[in-house]
Amino acid sequence: MRNRYYGPEDLAFSAMYGGAVYERSENTVPDPFSPPGESPGESPMMVNVLTGETMFLRRLNAAASQEVELYRLRILEKPSFDGVFWPIDLMILSPELQAKCTLFADNQYTDQTLPPQARQGELAAAFIYRDMSAYERFDRWLSHAGPLSWENAAVVTASAAILRALNRLNRSGFTLNDFHFSRFFYSGSGRIMLDYSTLINSRREMTRRTMLRTNFENNYPMEFGHPRVFDGSLKYLSVQTQNYSLAAMLFYLFFGRYAYDGRLMTGYADTDLLSHYVKFRQYHKMTFFIFDPNDHRNSIGTFSDEERVIQLWNRCPEALRRRFCDALVLPAEGASGSSPSLPTPTDWLSTLEQCGLLRGAL
Repeated sequence: MRNRYYGPEDLAFSAMYGGAVYERSENTVPDPFSPPGESPGESPMMVNVLTGETMFLRRLNAAASQEVELYRLRILEKPSFDGVFWPIDLMILSPELQAKCTLFADNQYTDQTLPPQARQGELAAAFIYRDMSAYERFDRWLSHAGPLSWENAAVVTASAAILRALNRLNRSGFTLNDFHFSRFFYSGSGRIMLDYSTLINSRREMTRRTMLRTNFENNYPMEFGHPRVFDGSLKYLSVQTQNYSLAAMLFYLFFGRYAYDGRLMTGYADTDLLSHYVKFRQYHKMTFFIFDPNDHRNSIGTFSDEERVIQLWNRCPEALRRRFCDALVLPAEGASGSSPSLPTPTDWLSTLEQCGLLRGAL
């Protein structure tokens, strides 16, 4: 530590390890996972006074301040899969340091985001700062990858990389329920890196009714989220909601259209942030798969731009179409009996290989 006077804005203390103290450096950094110039805020660089390790912070939400033990355990039981960015410590920040850190651990997927000053809380997750220049955020990559189609080899290869990463995550005992393209990072070598999320949950967390398994302050993405979470029928996220979201995301990647964006959604624009969320709040009330073989109330074909999607579906291998129907045709509300198991990442990889779309994917 430097030989000078330290104020409350200069030091932070670990909530996990006794005696661990961090000194604020003169430098602040944007979030390394944000594209250049698009970071939602910045963090002071913090230096461990004993080890010299340098890290940046993402603050936790207000409710998390009451959950020190919850977060301490999740940091300690990090995934064994190295394709997930994970915090290494939990810091207690003074009000002065809170004001200097405007990065947050939870994304807000909404058109009504809370400003930083309204997101109070004294805890922050600490991450080793890393260079992400070898990776491209997946939404950026998709913008130049060509048409969204199962016939586009680049899209199928990238989708398989996501499936393999998710398969390894699941095998390490963790479940992902944060399906948003801003959370996936794709390298030129074909590797996926998952950004940290409170919706990446361990086996231990998945057996408990914890806030980390809930739709909290808009931290659950709407586009591929399970409709029963949004209508309140499902309070806790699960392996089933993960596998549903995976199928919904793959359908979008392979056909360039959302699974329920059919004739019942006619008239809903999607041209800016506000209209996007207006549309998706309605979308989850119209949960009829556009290619449901037994229910055509939400089918497409009225407009000329829908013909491409129909032709893609008609050319699609039968085994792949069955997988989508199995996952995206939801049981009727109030239907008795347990819900059928949804296709897993392994199932999707096997089907892609069976259809000749991949070689050696498993």
